[in-house]
Amino acid sequence: AAHLDAEHPEKSTAQVTIEVASVDTRNEQRDGHLRTNDFFDAPNFPQITFTSTGVEQVDAENFRMTGDVTIRDVTRPVVFDIDYGGVRAGRRGARRATMTMTGRVDLADFKLTSSVILRRLVATRVDLAIEAELREAVDGELVA
Repeated sequence: AAHLDAEHPEKSTAQVTIEVASVDTRNEQRDGHLRTNDFFDAPNFPQITFTSTGVEQVDAENFRMTGDVTIRDVTRPVVFDIDYGGVRAGRRGARRATMTMTGRVDLADFKLTSSVILRRLVATRVDLAIEAELREAVDGELVA
């Protein structure tokens, strides 16, 4: 869920849930291993979550959102840069806004690099990208 306040970006919020089962590295064998208890432990921790804690405007089209990312049972703050595509009229006149959030996490911060095998399989720093399109709700708010 997300709420964009175009007039007061600092009041914008986001909460993103990623199903671990949806992780796709384009390598089926690696994806299967990432879901095991060696890494994400999908049976016990099926979701990765992000909850925003603040937004700041960098310039006319770019913002920075800080929030808490939870992987398994570890929560750490992460900063995402937001490339804001702006608000435009969509089909049937409803407004739409697009944005891409990019951030970097260090898997060591989430206790996911203790295994020598894991350090060889994946980099310890991983880039995350979240693409979002928000649409105008009945009350005129932009939400996802």
